[in-house]
Amino acid sequence: MQTLLIEADCEKATVPDLNGLHTGLVYGVEALLRWNHPQLGLLTPADFLDVPLVSLTYEATSDWLIRLAFRQAAKWQAAGREPFKIAVNLSATTIQNSDLAALVSTAADAAGICPSVLDIEVTETVVMSDFSAASRALSSVRKLGVTVSLDDFGTGYSSLAYLTRLPVDRIKIDKSFVQELTVRQTRHQARAMVEAMIALARALDLKTVAEGVETKPQPVLVKELGCDAAQGYLTGRPVTATQIEPYAQTRLGY
Repeated sequence: MQTLLIEADCEKATVPDLNGLHTGLVYGVEALLRWNHPQLGLLTPADFLDVPLVSLTYEATSDWLIRLAFRQAAKWQAAGREPFKIAVNLSATTIQNSDLAALVSTAADAAGICPSVLDIEVTETVVMSDFSAASRALSSVRKLGVTVSLDDFGTGYSSLAYLTRLPVDRIKIDKSFVQELTVRQTRHQARAMVEAMIALARALDLKTVAEGVETKPQPVLVKELGCDAAQGYLTGRPVTATQIEPYAQTRLGY
């Protein structure tokens, strides 16, 4: 089996108040798992975890990815720079079937890094598959200083009542809404939806990240609506951990 590679998708925001659409500073990265297959090319987990003879599970890769994220943060710290915030997506299995706080604490201690460099991302679907278990697990890691993001917000089925009880720090507005902001047929409806999501987040004291920012008008629009940060190909395409360093020195202007 070939080496599993981590690629990082930049998030643009400031330090420390996540107001990056105004400052253009990169504050974090999202760890993306890829398998560089010799015949099939770069595969996502959805592709290679179902391949016969690949004895991996989403839970196993999530655990491994958390440990690797801490080790990478420790390398950045040892090199004399403040580590980027590293976001890791977790599956329902990882959250429900493991002691998440113990896993995170052990991995952070082994790397010699503070747990607060980690940001755990979960989708509404993952959370709602077992709300009680997810809520307990996420609450436990937040006590360690880990932040929690609700990914693909707006595409799931959680109610407002559940959202007010969910231990999260920010919501990531799904790219479908962001991209429709610049489509003539849908821009008015999309603007109303994004504006409502941002207002809801503010009411709950949550930060917001616009996903899928790919064209120049999109960050301008979400900035006008009060979004805190942006993520997408316009900010930066996926790169390896060694290639991400220049982003720490660059102010990304929109």
